[in-house]
Order: sequence, then structure tokens, then C-alpha cells
Amino acid sequence: MNLLIGATGYLGQHLKDAYNPVTARHRFESQVEDWRHAYDPVDTVWLVARACRKQQPRRDYGTFSKEVAGVSRICRAFPNAHIVYTSTKVVYGITDNEVKPVSRQDISEYFVNAKNYTNQIIDVPFGDTVQDVDISSLSQDHQWYAMTKLACEQIVRQQSHTILRIWDIK
Repeated sequence: MNLLIGATGYLGQHLKDAYNPVTARHRFESQVEDWRHAYDPVDTVWLVARACRKQQPRRDYGTFSKEVAGVSRICRAFPNAHIVYTSTKVVYGITDNEVKPVSRQDISEYFVNAKNYTNQIIDVPFGDTVQDVDISSLSQDHQWYAMTKLACEQIVRQQSHTILRIWDIK
């Protein structure tokens, strides 16, 4: 069974509508046991949720700690599941200065075929990772975003995973 966490976002809504996974009712703050007991055996977790605010500052230590703790709880709740985690091009120090849009349909193919990319980081749209991580030139808001994603990537890497560093979604 595929469990989708983050079904209300732009990419999550498409995954939900196109593939009909089970959608999570829980949030990052939910306890491990709540996650574990709420769903039938989970084979794959599609993790597209993130913690940020609509108003400034969108990201800070509070959103960082909320998302990192939540991803850690989700991974502990489903230790035998394959985690498909959505990261970002921002970890390379790239923001809106370099745009490479990919459709939700094309991105969703990576979710469906994630086990073909087990324990890999995939740059979407490029394929295998092509750049070094460097967040030194980013604004503080973007640095928090990149640090959050990198910390969560480290958590996800402790089990079967596919990390998708998505550039831009059209």
C-alpha cells in the first residue's frame, strides 16, 4: 500500500487524484504510535508534505524542528517501508535564478517507479545527482529551507528510500 503524506499541496493533489493512494490523516506532530496504528501495512510512503508558513518568515528554526521531528517519527513508524522523499534544488544554492520546470505528471512517474531508484538521490529533471550541495549564498529563509531538506534527507537515508530533488513544478 502507498501512503501519501501531503495530499493537499500542488504535487500531492495530483498524486492523490492520479494514483489513489491512501492519504494520511495525521500531521508531523502526530506520535509514532498514532502513525503506526492508523494504516494497514505500508509498503511505500510518498512524503511530499513540508512545514512552512504562508506569512514571513516562512521558514525558521520552528519550522525546521517541526519538519525534522515529523519525518523522524514517520520513518520510525514505517521502518520497513520505502520512503519517497521530496527535496529541492535549493540544496544546491539555486532558487528562482535557474528554472527547469517539470510537469506534475512527469514527476509522478518517479513516485510510481521509485523502487527502480532505491537508495538514490534523483535530480528531477536531470536524473542522477549532478551538483554539489552549497547553501552559502542563499538568503536566511532559503538556508532554513535547504537545511530542513538536507536534515530530512539524512533521516530518510536510514532505510530504503528514493530522494527526489525537484527543481520546479509546472
